[in-house]
Amino acid sequence: MEDDMAIIHVNRRGQTYYLHVGKTKIGKAKYFFSQESGETLAEEVPAGFEIYEHIRGQVYLRCQRPKLITDEEVLLVDSEMKKTGSGHHRVERDLKILTVYAADFNALPLDPLFGIIPLTNRAKLDDALKRALTYEAVFRFVLAEPRKRLFQAERYCYFGSVDDWIRIGSPGALKKLARAYLMHVGKESYYDLM
Repeated sequence: MEDDMAIIHVNRRGQTYYLHVGKTKIGKAKYFFSQESGETLAEEVPAGFEIYEHIRGQVYLRCQRPKLITDEEVLLVDSEMKKTGSGHHRVERDLKILTVYAADFNALPLDPLFGIIPLTNRAKLDDALKRALTYEAVFRFVLAEPRKRLFQAERYCYFGSVDDWIRIGSPGALKKLARAYLMHVGKESYYDLM
């Protein structure tokens, strides 16, 4: 089978993944992604499934999920994150949870990048950063009342014994919550939010 007929996904790190189809022990089709091309490449995504790229860049095939959070709500949170100037971020929806990930610059070895990319080429540096960055979840908005479109804001707690999501305030309109809380990303005030 030629690669031009195969299902290929290039992740944010620039890695190419190929969708393969095989057989289970009882003869049913099974699908999986691999960075290796080969003779078992699939020509289409099976009905009821979708390609999903994890925040870390791994690529999976998963059952299609309903979009309980609208595209407009995703864009609203993305827009508020851009206003914070906190750097690179990603916004991801999964069922009724909208999670905000911020770049973890502490985990990024910047010195090798500066050695291979001329500082005068900002576009190449930005592209290299986007491929190398790791992200950590910092906020999430949980759809608490779907009819009224009210969300519960939560931030990640780093107390060691807790290491879990904690609620902040009470449910409210997403725009109001995003404006009130996202400005704290990357600042000491983030840890004061309770």
